[in-house]
Amino acid sequence: MKIIHQALSLLEEAHEANTYRRSPCIWSEENNWRDEYLHINEGNREELAQLGKARRHQQAQEKSHGKKRASMISQM
Repeated sequence: MKIIHQALSLLEEAHEANTYRRSPCIWSEENNWRDEYLHINEGNREELAQLGKARRHQQAQEKSHGKKRASMISQM
């Protein structure tokens, strides 16, 4: 929640374009999360394939209705 509060505060306080503020939050000293981040394996391959298929279908539907960019789809 701290990072969300900081982001909302910046939106309220920024008075010009390209305003930024460095967050005091830091990543963990351990990097083991990287081993699984965005990793495709046999355990998630089918689910990711289905999500990709659904996304492409949604994009085609929205494009046929004149939208230039498809909206984000939520994962169930």
